[in-house]
Amino acid sequence: MGQLFSFSSFAKSNNVLKIAIILKNNNIVPYTSDRYVRFYKQGINTATYYGQSLGLSVESKYWVMADISRFSSQVKEINEWGPDLIIGPNYSNSFLLLRDYFKDILVLSAYANDQSIASLPSNFHTLNPLNETYAQAFTNYISKKHSHSGVVVIVDESCKSCYSLSKNFAESYKNACPKNTIKVLSLEKNDLENTIQPRVFEESYENKIILMLTTTDDAITLIPMLSEYTGKPLTFLGGDSWGSSIDSKLGRIKTREGYQTIHITPRSIKLNSAELNLFIKNHKDIYKQQALDNVTYAVFSTVNSVFVSLENCSFKDKENMKSRVLRCYLSQLSTTPSISRSNLFAVEKVDLNGATFIDTISSDKKYYCDGKINV
Repeated sequence: MGQLFSFSSFAKSNNVLKIAIILKNNNIVPYTSDRYVRFYKQGINTATYYGQSLGLSVESKYWVMADISRFSSQVKEINEWGPDLIIGPNYSNSFLLLRDYFKDILVLSAYANDQSIASLPSNFHTLNPLNETYAQAFTNYISKKHSHSGVVVIVDESCKSCYSLSKNFAESYKNACPKNTIKVLSLEKNDLENTIQPRVFEESYENKIILMLTTTDDAITLIPMLSEYTGKPLTFLGGDSWGSSIDSKLGRIKTREGYQTIHITPRSIKLNSAELNLFIKNHKDIYKQQALDNVTYAVFSTVNSVFVSLENCSFKDKENMKSRVLRCYLSQLSTTPSISRSNLFAVEKVDLNGATFIDTISSDKKYYCDGKINV
Protein backbone atom coordinates (compact mmCIF):
# COMPACT_ATOMS: atom_id res chain seq x y z
CA MET A 1 0.00 0.00 0.00
CA GLY A 2 1.41 3.34 -1.01
CA GLN A 3 4.77 4.35 -2.42
CA LEU A 4 7.72 6.56 -1.55
CA PHE A 5 9.04 9.10 -3.99
CA SER A 6 10.60 12.51 -4.60
CA PHE A 7 8.69 15.44 -6.06
CA SER A 8 11.75 16.63 -7.96
CA SER A 9 9.74 17.05 -11.16
CA PHE A 10 6.76 18.75 -9.57
CA ALA A 11 5.89 22.13 -11.05
CA LYS A 12 7.06 24.89 -8.72
CA SER A 13 4.46 27.27 -10.17
CA ASN A 14 1.53 24.98 -9.41
CA ASN A 15 2.25 23.34 -6.07
CA VAL A 16 -0.82 24.11 -3.92
CA LEU A 17 -3.26 21.28 -3.21
CA LYS A 18 -6.56 22.40 -1.64
CA ILE A 19 -8.51 19.63 0.11
CA ALA A 20 -12.16 19.98 1.12
CA ILE A 21 -13.00 17.48 3.88
CA ILE A 22 -16.62 16.46 4.42
CA LEU A 23 -17.42 14.70 7.69
CA LYS A 24 -20.65 12.97 8.55
CA ASN A 25 -22.45 14.82 11.35
CA ASN A 26 -22.41 11.81 13.68
CA ASN A 27 -18.63 11.55 13.34
CA ILE A 28 -18.53 13.98 16.25
CA VAL A 29 -20.97 12.69 18.89
CA PRO A 30 -22.57 10.37 19.76
CA TYR A 31 -21.35 8.18 16.85
CA THR A 32 -17.86 8.41 18.33
CA SER A 33 -16.31 10.97 20.62
CA ASP A 34 -14.45 14.05 19.49
CA ARG A 35 -11.25 11.98 19.78
CA TYR A 36 -12.16 10.45 16.43
CA VAL A 37 -12.16 13.88 14.82
CA ARG A 38 -8.85 14.68 16.50
CA PHE A 39 -7.27 11.51 15.12
CA TYR A 40 -8.71 12.33 11.69
CA LYS A 41 -7.19 15.81 11.75
CA GLN A 42 -3.84 14.38 12.82
CA GLY A 43 -3.87 12.31 9.62
CA ILE A 44 -4.50 15.41 7.50
CA ASN A 45 -1.86 17.40 9.39
CA THR A 46 0.72 14.64 8.97
CA ALA A 47 0.03 14.48 5.23
CA THR A 48 0.30 18.28 5.04
CA TYR A 49 3.66 18.18 6.81
CA TYR A 50 4.94 15.44 4.50
CA GLY A 51 3.69 17.36 1.46
CA GLN A 52 5.86 20.31 2.45
CA SER A 53 8.95 18.11 2.29
CA LEU A 54 7.94 17.28 -1.31
CA GLY A 55 7.62 20.93 -2.25
CA LEU A 56 3.84 20.74 -2.16
CA SER A 57 1.69 23.10 -0.10
CA VAL A 58 -1.49 21.51 1.26
CA GLU A 59 -4.47 23.55 2.44
CA SER A 60 -7.53 21.95 4.01
CA LYS A 61 -10.96 23.04 5.16
CA TYR A 62 -13.71 21.05 6.92
CA TRP A 63 -17.45 20.81 6.34
CA VAL A 64 -19.97 18.76 8.34
CA MET A 65 -22.72 17.02 6.37
CA ALA A 66 -25.43 17.74 8.91
CA ASP A 67 -28.52 17.23 6.77
CA ILE A 68 -28.63 16.04 3.16
CA SER A 69 -31.67 18.25 2.50
CA ARG A 70 -29.46 21.29 3.24
CA PHE A 71 -26.29 19.93 1.71
CA SER A 72 -26.70 21.80 -1.59
CA SER A 73 -25.93 25.08 0.19
CA GLN A 74 -22.78 23.52 1.62
CA VAL A 75 -21.80 22.36 -1.87
CA LYS A 76 -22.01 25.97 -2.98
CA GLU A 77 -19.63 26.98 -0.16
CA ILE A 78 -17.25 24.18 -1.09
CA ASN A 79 -17.20 25.14 -4.76
CA GLU A 80 -16.66 28.81 -3.89
CA TRP A 81 -13.60 27.82 -1.84
CA GLY A 82 -12.28 26.02 -4.92
CA PRO A 83 -10.83 22.68 -3.75
CA ASP A 84 -8.66 20.45 -5.92
CA LEU A 85 -9.65 17.30 -4.04
CA ILE A 86 -12.54 16.20 -1.82
CA ILE A 87 -12.23 13.66 0.96
CA GLY A 88 -15.74 12.48 1.75
CA PRO A 89 -17.21 10.75 4.79
CA ASN A 90 -15.90 7.38 5.92
CA TYR A 91 -19.49 6.22 6.42
CA SER A 92 -20.69 4.55 3.19
CA ASN A 93 -24.27 5.85 3.44
CA SER A 94 -23.05 9.46 3.38
CA PHE A 95 -20.25 8.93 0.86
CA LEU A 96 -22.69 7.43 -1.67
CA LEU A 97 -24.92 10.51 -1.40
CA LEU A 98 -22.16 12.73 -2.82
CA ARG A 99 -22.48 11.25 -6.32
CA ASP A 100 -25.09 13.82 -7.40
CA TYR A 101 -23.08 16.82 -6.21
CA PHE A 102 -19.53 16.48 -7.58
CA LYS A 103 -18.87 15.72 -11.24
CA ASP A 104 -15.43 16.99 -12.24
CA ILE A 105 -13.34 16.63 -9.11
CA LEU A 106 -11.70 13.64 -7.42
CA VAL A 107 -13.70 12.44 -4.39
CA LEU A 108 -12.01 9.95 -2.06
CA SER A 109 -12.91 8.15 1.15
CA ALA A 110 -10.52 6.48 3.54
CA TYR A 111 -12.99 3.90 4.91
CA ALA A 112 -16.25 3.65 2.92
CA ASN A 113 -16.61 0.03 1.82
CA ASP A 114 -20.11 -0.62 0.47
CA GLN A 115 -19.99 -2.79 -2.65
CA SER A 116 -22.14 -0.33 -4.64
CA ILE A 117 -19.26 2.17 -4.53
CA ALA A 118 -17.85 0.19 -7.45
CA SER A 119 -20.71 1.54 -9.60
CA LEU A 120 -20.14 5.22 -8.74
CA PRO A 121 -18.82 7.61 -11.42
CA SER A 122 -15.10 7.26 -12.11
CA ASN A 123 -14.18 10.36 -10.08
CA PHE A 124 -15.23 8.54 -6.87
CA HIS A 125 -12.91 6.08 -5.15
CA THR A 126 -12.46 4.54 -1.73
CA LEU A 127 -9.13 3.30 -0.47
CA ASN A 128 -10.79 0.64 1.67
CA PRO A 129 -11.49 -2.87 0.38
CA LEU A 130 -15.12 -3.34 -0.62
CA ASN A 131 -17.57 -5.65 1.10
CA GLU A 132 -16.86 -8.77 -0.93
CA THR A 133 -13.23 -8.58 0.17
CA TYR A 134 -14.19 -7.92 3.80
CA ALA A 135 -16.61 -10.87 3.74
CA GLN A 136 -13.84 -13.18 2.57
CA ALA A 137 -11.51 -11.92 5.31
CA PHE A 138 -14.17 -12.57 7.99
CA THR A 139 -14.87 -16.01 6.53
CA ASN A 140 -11.18 -16.89 6.41
CA TYR A 141 -10.59 -15.87 10.01
CA ILE A 142 -13.55 -17.84 11.35
CA SER A 143 -12.73 -20.88 9.18
CA LYS A 144 -9.13 -20.82 10.38
CA LYS A 145 -9.61 -20.05 14.08
CA HIS A 146 -13.17 -21.20 14.88
CA SER A 147 -13.89 -23.95 12.36
CA HIS A 148 -16.36 -25.75 14.65
CA SER A 149 -18.34 -22.65 15.65
CA GLY A 150 -21.61 -21.44 14.24
CA VAL A 151 -22.07 -17.74 13.51
CA VAL A 152 -24.72 -15.25 14.53
CA VAL A 153 -24.65 -12.05 12.47
CA ILE A 154 -26.20 -8.97 14.12
CA VAL A 155 -26.70 -6.33 11.45
CA ASP A 156 -27.92 -2.74 11.59
CA GLU A 157 -30.17 -2.45 8.53
CA SER A 158 -30.00 1.35 8.62
CA CYS A 159 -26.27 1.03 7.80
CA LYS A 160 -26.22 0.24 4.07
CA SER A 161 -22.70 -1.17 4.02
CA CYS A 162 -23.44 -3.26 7.14
CA TYR A 163 -26.52 -4.76 5.49
CA SER A 164 -24.84 -5.52 2.18
CA LEU A 165 -21.81 -6.96 4.00
CA SER A 166 -24.11 -9.34 5.88
CA LYS A 167 -25.34 -10.66 2.52
CA ASN A 168 -21.80 -11.04 1.17
CA PHE A 169 -20.64 -12.78 4.34
CA ALA A 170 -23.57 -15.20 4.50
CA GLU A 171 -22.85 -16.37 0.96
CA SER A 172 -19.11 -16.66 1.58
CA TYR A 173 -19.47 -18.46 4.91
CA LYS A 174 -22.08 -20.97 3.67
CA ASN A 175 -19.70 -21.89 0.87
CA ALA A 176 -16.72 -22.28 3.22
CA CYS A 177 -18.49 -24.00 6.12
CA PRO A 178 -21.66 -25.71 4.80
CA LYS A 179 -22.03 -27.86 7.93
CA ASN A 180 -21.95 -24.90 10.35
CA THR A 181 -24.97 -22.86 11.32
CA ILE A 182 -25.36 -19.19 10.43
CA LYS A 183 -28.20 -16.92 11.49
CA VAL A 184 -28.69 -13.24 10.62
CA LEU A 185 -30.53 -11.01 13.11
CA SER A 186 -31.57 -7.51 12.05
CA LEU A 187 -31.69 -4.38 14.17
CA GLU A 188 -34.43 -2.05 13.03
CA LYS A 189 -34.10 0.72 15.61
CA ASN A 190 -31.15 2.75 16.83
CA ASP A 191 -32.25 3.35 20.40
CA LEU A 192 -31.09 0.01 21.75
CA GLU A 193 -31.03 1.03 25.41
CA ASN A 194 -34.77 1.66 25.36
CA THR A 195 -35.73 -0.86 22.69
CA ILE A 196 -34.35 -4.31 23.46
CA GLN A 197 -34.67 -6.48 20.36
CA PRO A 198 -36.33 -9.77 21.44
CA ARG A 199 -34.85 -11.82 18.59
CA VAL A 200 -31.34 -10.73 19.55
CA PHE A 201 -31.71 -11.55 23.24
CA GLU A 202 -33.57 -14.83 22.78
CA GLU A 203 -30.93 -16.30 20.48
CA SER A 204 -28.60 -19.03 21.77
CA TYR A 205 -24.96 -17.90 21.53
CA GLU A 206 -23.27 -20.96 22.98
CA ASN A 207 -20.30 -22.11 20.86
CA LYS A 208 -20.92 -19.37 18.32
CA ILE A 209 -19.02 -16.38 17.00
CA ILE A 210 -21.03 -13.15 16.97
CA LEU A 211 -20.32 -11.00 13.92
CA MET A 212 -21.34 -7.43 14.77
CA LEU A 213 -22.11 -5.53 11.57
CA THR A 214 -23.25 -2.38 13.33
CA THR A 215 -22.02 1.12 13.97
CA THR A 216 -19.95 1.86 17.06
CA ASP A 217 -22.82 3.06 19.24
CA ASP A 218 -24.84 -0.10 18.66
CA ALA A 219 -21.81 -2.33 19.20
CA ILE A 220 -20.75 -0.83 22.52
CA THR A 221 -24.36 -0.94 23.73
CA LEU A 222 -25.18 -4.49 22.64
CA ILE A 223 -21.93 -6.30 23.40
CA PRO A 224 -21.95 -5.87 27.19
CA MET A 225 -25.74 -6.32 27.23
CA LEU A 226 -25.48 -9.67 25.48
CA SER A 227 -22.62 -10.76 27.71
CA GLU A 228 -24.63 -10.00 30.84
CA TYR A 229 -27.79 -11.55 29.40
CA THR A 230 -26.18 -14.89 28.47
CA GLY A 231 -23.89 -15.10 31.49
CA LYS A 232 -21.26 -16.71 29.27
CA PRO A 233 -17.93 -15.51 27.82
CA LEU A 234 -18.65 -14.50 24.22
CA THR A 235 -16.48 -13.71 21.22
CA PHE A 236 -17.47 -10.73 19.07
CA LEU A 237 -16.01 -10.02 15.65
CA GLY A 238 -16.22 -6.76 13.74
CA GLY A 239 -14.66 -4.53 11.11
CA ASP A 240 -14.22 -0.85 10.47
CA SER A 241 -17.87 0.02 11.08
CA TRP A 242 -16.92 -0.12 14.77
CA GLY A 243 -14.99 3.07 14.17
CA SER A 244 -11.81 4.23 15.83
CA SER A 245 -10.27 1.41 17.87
CA ILE A 246 -8.75 3.42 20.69
CA ASP A 247 -11.77 5.71 20.75
CA SER A 248 -14.24 2.88 21.21
CA LYS A 249 -15.44 1.65 24.60
CA LEU A 250 -15.34 -1.94 23.37
CA GLY A 251 -13.63 -4.09 25.97
CA ARG A 252 -13.77 -1.35 28.60
CA ILE A 253 -17.25 -2.12 29.88
CA LYS A 254 -16.91 -5.02 32.29
CA THR A 255 -19.34 -7.91 32.65
CA ARG A 256 -19.52 -10.92 34.99
CA GLU A 257 -18.18 -13.43 32.46
CA GLY A 258 -16.15 -11.10 30.31
CA TYR A 259 -16.06 -11.14 26.51
CA GLN A 260 -13.57 -10.95 23.69
CA THR A 261 -13.79 -8.37 20.90
CA ILE A 262 -11.80 -8.95 17.73
CA HIS A 263 -11.33 -6.18 15.16
CA ILE A 264 -10.35 -7.09 11.58
CA THR A 265 -9.07 -4.18 9.51
CA PRO A 266 -6.77 -3.60 6.51
CA ARG A 267 -5.85 -0.07 7.69
CA SER A 268 -3.81 -0.83 10.77
CA ILE A 269 -0.77 0.84 12.29
CA LYS A 270 0.25 -2.68 13.33
CA LEU A 271 0.89 -3.82 9.73
CA ASN A 272 4.43 -3.03 8.65
CA SER A 273 4.99 -1.31 5.28
CA ALA A 274 7.19 1.37 3.75
CA GLU A 275 4.27 3.81 3.72
CA LEU A 276 3.45 3.10 7.36
CA ASN A 277 7.07 3.77 8.35
CA LEU A 278 6.93 7.03 6.41
CA PHE A 279 3.73 7.99 8.22
CA ILE A 280 5.13 7.10 11.66
CA LYS A 281 8.25 9.19 11.06
CA ASN A 282 6.32 12.28 9.94
CA HIS A 283 3.70 11.92 12.68
CA LYS A 284 6.42 11.72 15.31
CA ASP A 285 8.15 14.79 13.85
CA ILE A 286 4.95 16.79 14.36
CA TYR A 287 3.45 15.37 17.55
CA LYS A 288 6.59 14.03 19.28
CA GLN A 289 4.86 10.73 19.98
CA GLN A 290 3.79 7.53 18.25
CA ALA A 291 0.49 7.54 16.37
CA LEU A 292 -2.25 5.93 18.45
CA ASP A 293 -5.02 5.09 16.02
CA ASN A 294 -5.67 3.43 12.66
CA VAL A 295 -7.86 6.32 11.49
CA THR A 296 -4.90 8.72 11.54
CA TYR A 297 -2.89 6.45 9.30
CA ALA A 298 -5.80 5.74 6.94
CA VAL A 299 -6.38 9.47 6.36
CA PHE A 300 -2.66 10.07 5.77
CA SER A 301 -2.58 7.15 3.32
CA THR A 302 -5.56 8.58 1.43
CA VAL A 303 -3.82 11.92 0.82
CA ASN A 304 -0.53 10.19 0.08
CA SER A 305 -2.19 8.17 -2.69
CA VAL A 306 -2.82 11.52 -4.43
CA PHE A 307 0.82 12.52 -3.96
CA VAL A 308 1.87 9.24 -5.57
CA SER A 309 -0.48 9.61 -8.54
CA LEU A 310 0.77 13.15 -9.20
CA GLU A 311 4.40 12.13 -9.18
CA ASN A 312 3.82 9.12 -11.43
CA CYS A 313 1.70 11.09 -13.88
CA SER A 314 2.65 12.40 -17.32
CA PHE A 315 0.28 15.39 -17.02
CA LYS A 316 2.69 17.78 -15.36
CA ASP A 317 2.35 21.49 -16.10
CA LYS A 318 -0.44 21.96 -18.63
CA GLU A 319 -3.47 21.88 -16.33
CA ASN A 320 -4.64 23.44 -13.11
CA MET A 321 -4.25 21.35 -9.96
CA LYS A 322 -7.89 20.22 -9.79
CA SER A 323 -7.87 18.81 -13.34
CA ARG A 324 -4.42 17.30 -12.91
CA VAL A 325 -5.35 15.53 -9.68
CA LEU A 326 -8.38 13.95 -11.31
CA ARG A 327 -6.64 12.95 -14.54
CA CYS A 328 -3.56 11.60 -12.78
CA TYR A 329 -5.57 9.57 -10.29
CA LEU A 330 -7.81 8.12 -12.99
CA SER A 331 -4.72 7.28 -15.03
CA GLN A 332 -3.27 5.36 -12.11
CA LEU A 333 -6.59 3.61 -11.43
CA SER A 334 -6.70 2.46 -15.05
CA THR A 335 -3.52 0.47 -14.51
CA THR A 336 -4.06 -0.45 -10.83
CA PRO A 337 -7.85 -0.42 -10.15
CA SER A 338 -7.40 -1.47 -6.52
CA ILE A 339 -4.98 1.36 -5.73
CA SER A 340 -4.06 1.29 -2.05
CA ARG A 341 -6.60 -1.43 -1.26
CA SER A 342 -4.93 -4.18 0.71
CA ASN A 343 -5.78 -7.88 0.71
CA LEU A 344 -3.98 -8.29 4.03
CA PHE A 345 -6.03 -7.62 7.17
CA ALA A 346 -4.76 -7.10 10.69
CA VAL A 347 -6.49 -9.01 13.48
CA GLU A 348 -6.60 -6.92 16.66
CA LYS A 349 -7.92 -7.65 20.11
CA VAL A 350 -9.71 -4.60 21.50
CA ASP A 351 -9.66 -4.17 25.27
CA LEU A 352 -8.90 -1.72 28.06
CA ASN A 353 -5.46 -1.02 26.59
CA GLY A 354 -6.79 -0.26 23.12
CA ALA A 355 -6.01 -2.49 20.13
CA THR A 356 -3.43 -5.28 20.42
CA PHE A 357 -2.19 -6.92 17.24
CA ILE A 358 -2.58 -10.71 17.38
CA ASP A 359 -2.53 -12.01 13.79
CA THR A 360 -3.03 -11.30 10.09
CA ILE A 361 -5.52 -12.82 7.67
CA SER A 362 -5.50 -12.58 3.88
CA SER A 363 -8.54 -12.23 1.64
CA ASP A 364 -6.84 -13.40 -1.56
CA LYS A 365 -7.14 -17.02 -0.43
CA LYS A 366 -10.23 -19.02 0.49
CA TYR A 367 -10.15 -20.93 3.76
CA TYR A 368 -12.64 -23.71 4.50
CA CYS A 369 -13.77 -25.18 7.80
CA ASP A 370 -12.58 -28.63 6.71
CA GLY A 371 -9.01 -27.30 6.52
CA LYS A 372 -8.76 -26.79 2.77
CA ILE A 373 -7.25 -23.60 1.34
CA ASN A 374 -7.73 -22.37 -2.23
CA VAL A 375 -5.34 -19.78 -3.57
